[in-house]
Amino acid sequence: MAVNTSIKHLQIDKAKSTILVVVSVAAIITIFSLFVTKSMLTKANYQRRVIDEKHKVVKQLKDNVGATKTLISQYKIFAEQNPNILGGSAEAAGLDSEAAKAILHALSGSVSDTGNLNGDNARITLDALPSKYDAPALASSIEKLLLERNVSIQSINVKDDQASNPDKAQAVPVATPVSFSFEAGSDFKTSQLLIEDFERSIRPFDVITLELSGTDTSLRAKVDVSTYYQPAKSLSLSVTKEVK
Repeated sequence: MAVNTSIKHLQIDKAKSTILVVVSVAAIITIFSLFVTKSMLTKANYQRRVIDEKHKVVKQLKDNVGATKTLISQYKIFAEQNPNILGGSAEAAGLDSEAAKAILHALSGSVSDTGNLNGDNARITLDALPSKYDAPALASSIEKLLLERNVSIQSINVKDDQASNPDKAQAVPVATPVSFSFEAGSDFKTSQLLIEDFERSIRPFDVITLELSGTDTSLRAKVDVSTYYQPAKSLSLSVTKEVK
């Protein structure tokens, strides 16, 4: 009887051990399955967000392509408008230098004097506010304007201070003033027309001071003027986006 009892106890202990092992293995498998399931769900959710972002990017790119086509079409209409915004020819060449194009000149309003108003609207607009501080070019343009009025030039002074007037592109560019002065001799009517030339210019000019001396037929003008340039705009583009 004692032997039978011992055998039964051994069988019961063995069964308990088997059950414990099975339960432990089942628990381990269950816990592992839960971790795997959680990981898969996390990855699936991440992939879903990535796919959603890709769809947004694709939609944005398609919208950008459509906007680009519209912009190109509108640009062509604006640039090829004839006559241009100044009343000149969009097909004819303008003045012989980019800087000089910014100094528009209307002598007497006759048809033969519209050559300096020629050029496409895009170029005229760009010349209205140069992106570089170019003192020599500005001085040359002022000289050309004065010579076209047949005035006697005494002096042209443009401060050539490149160090304090950087041309580097900026994220938020602002118009930067450039001061210059000139002295010229002419008659009263020519001096009046010369000031009107500055007023008609597509490039902004502010007459700070104007000193006149002499007579109607022999007039000396000393003028202090301020104009502007605006550095180019820099673009900072992000090519990647983190999906969390």
